[in-house]
This record gives sequence, structure tokens and C-alpha cells, in this order.
Amino acid sequence: MFVFFILIILLTFNSIYDGNSFKTILINLKQIKPVYFLIGLSMIFVYFLLQGIYMKSILKALNKNITLRKGIFYSMIEFFFSGITPSSTGGQPVQLYYMRKDKIPLRKIYITLLLNTIFFKLIILILGILVLIFRSKYVFLSSGIYVFFFILGFMVDLFIVILGFLLLTKPKYIKKIIKLRENGERDATIEAGEGDAEGRRRGAGTSPNPQGRKAGAARRAPQTAASGARGGEPPPPALPPQSQA
Repeated sequence: MFVFFILIILLTFNSIYDGNSFKTILINLKQIKPVYFLIGLSMIFVYFLLQGIYMKSILKALNKNITLRKGIFYSMIEFFFSGITPSSTGGQPVQLYYMRKDKIPLRKIYITLLLNTIFFKLIILILGILVLIFRSKYVFLSSGIYVFFFILGFMVDLFIVILGFLLLTKPKYIKKIIKLRENGERDATIEAGEGDAEGRRRGAGTSPNPQGRKAGAARRAPQTAASGARGGEPPPPALPPQSQA
């Protein structure tokens, strides 16, 4: 598995960077002081370690034990695939795939990944609030488009956090909302079906159909003659056949 990930990393670098870009990266790395490079590298390992501890702790609380190594593995694949997919959308689906591959119940995976998303968005909200408190001039003195996207991102993250907490603590409210939407769609479908049926009935009652009227008259003629014979009245005389010109 380790060799597989190294191969993916090399292929990713080869597809994203050409030879000159990779040489530029190496030149920039050589200009960095080794102490800062080691601090940054150690922070990455601390991040993976804390993420692994988080995964292990949450799953343990859900009565599913995993090793710390496995928790670090889950965090690493989430980090990597989030980095190479648009808008970081590929991390958690791949994480879910590997957790299901390890036979972790889907419900426990759902809770674990949802909590991870809530905590991540909550930290972003806290950092945004701190920026507004201590560095608001850097936000509101910027271009209007940056202020718009700052407020939009803040509101979207706040909505995701609230929705996540509702899913975890008040799932019945979410079920009611989904049920109301399903009922509304079902009612609209029924009304549309009834309207189509009524239109077909009206069309069948008013549409001209000479052949149908002739066939109905032909069927009613013997019945009329029979009822007249029973009532003592002679049946109407048959019309002579028309000669064709």
C-alpha cells in the first residue's frame, strides 16, 4: 500500500508539474532554512497524528476499535485525495471506501465523517470571527468581491455546521422536512395525473367520431325493434337499399 501511494504521488507530480516547474520547486526548497523546513514537516506529521487519534477515538466511542496506524492511514488518504480533486471533494468519498473495505458499518462511518466535517467548519468559523475582531480592516478595505465571498463563505459554513448538528442531535426534524417535501411532490404528481385524466375524459366526450356514432346507432337499432315488438307496436319498416350510381 505504501508503494502504491508513493507511485500515485509521483504520477501526480508528473502530471501537474513539468520539468522546469519541478526544478523551480527544488530551487525554492533549497532556499528555505532547514529549521523552518523541519518545523513545517513536523507540523504535517502532528496533523496526521491528531487526525488518527480523532478517528480512533470517535470509532471507539461508537464501539468499533481500530489501530492508531489505521486512523493515520484514513487521515492521510483524505488529505491526499482532497488535495488533487476540485474543491477538495474527493477526500471523504475515498475515505469512506477504505473504511467500508475494513468492514466498518456505514452508520458509524457516516457519524465519524460528519463530525469531522462539523469540527473542520467550526474551526473555520472561529478563525473567521477572530479575523473580524482583530483584523477586520484587511477584510473590509479589500475589493468588494472579496468581502462578498468572505460573507458568503461564512454563511455557508455556518449553515453546514447547524445542519450537521441537527442531523446528529435532532434527526426527527430533518426527517419531517424530508417527509414534507416528499408529500408535496407526491401531491403535485397526483394532481398532475388527475388533470391529465380529466383532460382525456373531456377529450373523449367531445371529440367527433362519426364511425363510433354509426356503430352505436347500429347496435341500438335491434334493441329498439325488439322493445317495440314486445310493446305491441310493429317495428319500423326497413329502408330499401340505396342504389349506387
